[in-house]
Amino acid sequence: MKIKDRLKVAGIQLSSVPCFRENVRSVTEMLEKTSEKSPDLAILPENLFVHGDFGKIKKNAMELREWMDLLSSIKSNAKISSFIVWGGLPILREGEIFNSSIVTDPSGAVVTIYEKNRLFSFSGEKSVTESDVYSRGERGAAFETYGWRIVLSICFDLRYPELFRRYNNPDLIVCTAAFTRKTGRAHWEILLKARAIENQSYVIGVNQWTESQPDYPPTYGHTIIIDPWGEVLSVKKYGKGIISQMIMRRKLVKIRNMIKI
Repeated sequence: MKIKDRLKVAGIQLSSVPCFRENVRSVTEMLEKTSEKSPDLAILPENLFVHGDFGKIKKNAMELREWMDLLSSIKSNAKISSFIVWGGLPILREGEIFNSSIVTDPSGAVVTIYEKNRLFSFSGEKSVTESDVYSRGERGAAFETYGWRIVLSICFDLRYPELFRRYNNPDLIVCTAAFTRKTGRAHWEILLKARAIENQSYVIGVNQWTESQPDYPPTYGHTIIIDPWGEVLSVKKYGKGIISQMIMRRKLVKIRNMIKI
């Protein structure tokens, strides 16, 4: 595969709901719009196909082969030929459900799968305990595209810096999320910037923007791309939408040569 000094990334902010079919239509539509920007890598958020209703998440959990049939159909209908991070799907494996990101290449083949390592627990007006639905993943996941080393995380993982240090300075950290509005206002951007600075990596955080759902509080949006110096390059604050950005290898090299960690 050709090595690129510049990588075009796109973050797709969704407003997913409990209805599976409605979300499939929305994801297809947003990927079709994203294809017009011709990104090398397109990233969708956590809970993209079912959000806010744990009963429906359980009902719509599928084995990997079933998910791949769906993703292949969506990709074909959207006419997109990028690497895609499908940011958080309920995958059924050996009788357990894992909150998983699937990465597919331009042909639609699986590149890697990440199972969320740290499950969300939140006490508030609507308390959330993900362990009521999901089992916890135990391993990290990284992949390489066009010479860029990219690692995966999902939402609550962001609060655990040791999960990222195990990769030894990746080029790009991807965090897909359904970060709540309450915690997002206080912590989302700060945590993403911290992960960028301490790893000297680009970071893209791709979040949901939703109102309150039966089992989940409102989510914060603010899908964002941050450089290794901690500077914000692009952000989509509210509503559905797409941000795209060309990230530069020379900036990675410059910062890593300036401050050696």
